Amino acid sequence: MPSEPTDNTSRPESTHGENSLDRESQVPQLASIWEQLNQSFDRVSAITDPIKQEYELAQEARQLDIPLDSYRRMFAAYTQPEKSDGVFHHPWLQCVRAFDLGMGKFVNWLQEVAIVRFAIVIGEATLLLAMLSFFTEAPQRQQQAINEAQEIIRTRIGQKYSQARIEAIMNLNAYCVSLSGMSAPKAALAGIELNKCDRFQFSHKAFAQWPPQFFTYEGINLSHADLAGANLEESNLAGANLAGANLEGANLEGANLAGANLEGANLAGANLQRTNLQGVNFHIAHLQRANLSRANLNRANLLKTDLTDATLLWTTLQNANLYRTNLTRANLSRANFQGADLYKANLQGALLRHADLRGNANLREAQLDSANLRQAKFWAIHQVKRAKHWETALKTKNWETQITQPKAVTVQIGLIVSSEESVFQLYRKGMELAKAENGIEIVSIQSGSGLQNEKKAIEQLIEVGVDAILLRPEDPKDSVATIRKAYEAGVVVVTVGDCINNRDAPKLVFACYNNNSYQMGYDSGTSLAKWVSQNWRGRDVNVGMVDGAIYDRTYPRVKGFQAALKDSGIRWHEVDSTAAAFRSDLPQVKEMLQTNPSINILWGGSNATTEISVQAVQELGLGGKVFVFGILDLTPDQAQMLLEPKAVLQSIIDQSGQKIGYEATKTSLAVLNGQLSDYQFHLVPHRAIAPSDPETIRQVLGESSTNSH
Repeated sequence: MPSEPTDNTSRPESTHGENSLDRESQVPQLASIWEQLNQSFDRVSAITDPIKQEYELAQEARQLDIPLDSYRRMFAAYTQPEKSDGVFHHPWLQCVRAFDLGMGKFVNWLQEVAIVRFAIVIGEATLLLAMLSFFTEAPQRQQQAINEAQEIIRTRIGQKYSQARIEAIMNLNAYCVSLSGMSAPKAALAGIELNKCDRFQFSHKAFAQWPPQFFTYEGINLSHADLAGANLEESNLAGANLAGANLEGANLEGANLAGANLEGANLAGANLQRTNLQGVNFHIAHLQRANLSRANLNRANLLKTDLTDATLLWTTLQNANLYRTNLTRANLSRANFQGADLYKANLQGALLRHADLRGNANLREAQLDSANLRQAKFWAIHQVKRAKHWETALKTKNWETQITQPKAVTVQIGLIVSSEESVFQLYRKGMELAKAENGIEIVSIQSGSGLQNEKKAIEQLIEVGVDAILLRPEDPKDSVATIRKAYEAGVVVVTVGDCINNRDAPKLVFACYNNNSYQMGYDSGTSLAKWVSQNWRGRDVNVGMVDGAIYDRTYPRVKGFQAALKDSGIRWHEVDSTAAAFRSDLPQVKEMLQTNPSINILWGGSNATTEISVQAVQELGLGGKVFVFGILDLTPDQAQMLLEPKAVLQSIIDQSGQKIGYEATKTSLAVLNGQLSDYQFHLVPHRAIAPSDPETIRQVLGESSTNSH
């Protein structure tokens, strides 16, 4: 008997049999499918219209559940005429057949790849090529930009203002391109930032610190540039190379030139006020008649620099090198020379009032012929005597004793009282409070109003030798000339109650304390509107204006007052107005009331006009018929009027005069002690006070009483 087949031989036979059975069972099914396909292809091929045929083709593929592309390929094969296989047997057609098969495979691959993926691949390749092109062409583009910027600068010579030139200079600075020899006289370059050059370095210096610094700052090169008369105010030229540059008459006020090289540069007549000149090299530079007031020249090199007739008021020259520097007739009042080396410096005829030459400042061989050394501070007697011709210099009486036995010097602060307004009483009270804390001496001068009286008062205080002056300027512009005289004498000027114009204030005064004049007027108008709604409802509001608008400082109050009444919605009428501004103008107010008996409200735009308005009503016996509102600082007398049962005075705006006097005095002392040098503007809040708020009145009076003791 034949042996039984092993497992290994039986399995394949069984599988083969099963597969054969499957194929046999599938034959009818395949025949049915082919039949359906043939019928479908016949239906589609019977349609002659290509659009309709395409539509029917899609419908047939959907019904048979066959992918459209597969159906289309089968339909194409079905309708293609039969070809003899023999044509490809010719040897010369074999390569064509191979190419056709290869293209078919590539087309099938493309059909399987999503169009989005393909587009992304192409896009990424294109982007990569664009980036490579961008970086390889960068040097050419940069050089083109440099050439264009240089051409702009060349073609703008003689133009005062050119935005294109400003941008060109800044772009060249960013590219670290030298602008040596550039010509831009009288160019408007205020605020330009020329500190954008960071040069790449890959050397041992980069690794000298951690983390490594691969970029190093490099100042712009403007050596031998012609910038005569140019406006470079508030510009940034830190570390710039301006050696041999022509900056005659240029405006560099408030600029940053720290670390710059100005060796041999011409800065005659230049404005360098409040400029940062720390560490600057001025070797053999020309600064005749230049203004360096309040500039910072700490550690600057002024070796053999010519500063003849220059102004260096309040200038910091600590640790500066002034070897053989020419300071003939220079104004050096209040300058700080601590630690400075003035070996063989020429100080003939120089003004050094209140200059600080302590801290081992060196005066060996310095020329002091006819120099003014009054109130100057020294560290030793021999320090002065090592200078040449020190005997001819003007010195403070007993100057040697003051050096060997220094005593605390009492600071004198002047107050110019230009009118009898109560606000000046409160300025004085504030100063007295500061006096109790600091031991100052207050010098008050009753000047009277007007520019001439103001001028006389300032000159008188300069002659007395005060260290600081507090004043309310008569005019924002016309008071400047006299204030400049005080500033140039080394006197600290602080304005109260009003400021001089914005352009001159930072140059000549150290602070301004003022109120918001428009808001004061507006709040006064609001108080009147509130009073009308509570006490005068349904009656006519007929206003007589005693506004004192002859002064610029009071006119905004008028505008604010009128705006508040308009916004309140009350019905009011300005019956009349008067130019009265002083106490002596009382008759004008009384005449206005007598001429216009319908007036039931008087409004005063200043302390003086509010005071004479109250006085006019009282003297004419119009109490209870005419009521007064206005600007008026609270004193015990005004407080008493406000608290009376049938008060004529119904509302006032207090300017915080006592606080202003105190703060202004403290600021003056800070400047004198070297703690403050930059101009400061202080907006002091005001207070609206009415009889309906007796607690506020008592509180203000309590503050005044406490502070006066």
